[in-house]
Amino acid sequence: MSGDGKELDNFTIQHSKDGFETLETKLLKHDDNPKNFCCLIETKHGLLTQYLLENNFTVYSVNPKLVDARRKASGAKTDFIDAKILANMGRSELHDLHKLEPDSEHIQELKVLTRDQEALIKESARLTNRLISTLKEYYPVALELFSKITLPVSLAFLRKYPTPKQARKASRDEI
Repeated sequence: MSGDGKELDNFTIQHSKDGFETLETKLLKHDDNPKNFCCLIETKHGLLTQYLLENNFTVYSVNPKLVDARRKASGAKTDFIDAKILANMGRSELHDLHKLEPDSEHIQELKVLTRDQEALIKESARLTNRLISTLKEYYPVALELFSKITLPVSLAFLRKYPTPKQARKASRDEI
């Protein structure tokens, strides 16, 4: 929608890289400077938001409850109606909306590290559960000996005595 309320285009995109590229191409047909667009979106996060910011579009986040409140007057919920509501909000209420900024390199790196840490924590939990399950079946006494099987002392014991037979052969002093 133009600044004077004229509908410039009407289309739907897929929520994918190809869809985002289609959106960018269609927008840039009207103005080749992405900074001249005000893109209003009902989330601060997500692939579309990230794509727009990375490609120098000006993005504002809108609380979905604001869109809901304006939609109630019209009734039905459709993507077309929501898009029109957002476009009108951009024309009349832009000064009240939160402009999003691209993440700095440090924030991007922190997000990657946090994602990696979460993946490692999940993998650690999965492996711990697998170890406990195996020990319950094959070596239950090892679970009784230690309060927490993932402690270094527990793991050292399992490395030194990987079978119940080897543990039985060991003297108290060795253990």
